[in-house]
Amino acid sequence: MKIVQRNGNYYLDFYFRGRRFREKVGPSKGAAFKARSVREGEILQGRFKFVPKRGAMTFKSLAAKYRELISPQKRSHHVEKYILNTLTAAFGHFRVLDLKAEDAERYKAERIKSVEPATVNRELTVAKHMLTMAVEWKDISESPFRGLRNLKVPDRDERILGRDEEVTLELFSALTQSRSHEETSQQEARLPRGSEIRIRPLDGIYIPPHAGNAGYG
Repeated sequence: MKIVQRNGNYYLDFYFRGRRFREKVGPSKGAAFKARSVREGEILQGRFKFVPKRGAMTFKSLAAKYRELISPQKRSHHVEKYILNTLTAAFGHFRVLDLKAEDAERYKAERIKSVEPATVNRELTVAKHMLTMAVEWKDISESPFRGLRNLKVPDRDERILGRDEEVTLELFSALTQSRSHEETSQQEARLPRGSEIRIRPLDGIYIPPHAGNAGYG
């Protein structure tokens, strides 16, 4: 908490819950030091109260400002509008200066129940940038989401195959192994030359269109 002098008077200059305060004390430097001690004591003891101005920015207002000034500059602005709608639904009623890191943690815990971790991370990346811009615009002194960690995104290459995929792999394994059994050679269903099974990490298992004509149900 600083004591500043301006036009012959002393002022207390400090931040509380993201909001800047400047309190006029008067021309006495000694009174300014006493006022600072009182105010610091009130803040430490949780007794400092204030009534925010009626025009304090809400997250909804910040989202609208961000949508107008920042989103159009991004190549992904068509997708970002949906992210802003989602964030506004969750945080829109908050005053920006009242947001805390724990609000973001609650958002993660709830959102992960319905969408993938990567989606939650993208949404909170936008929220963090919104709050960073709010700092630059002097709407708040610091971002409450600064330092927020992303959720861990599972490695797609190590995913567990579903039962249908296991059955498909077993089927094609049986097809290839049947080549070595002479007693079933007359009934063997051969795949067209050059056919192969391809496993794609994101799309699952690819079965050549002509494989269904091999004679196996």
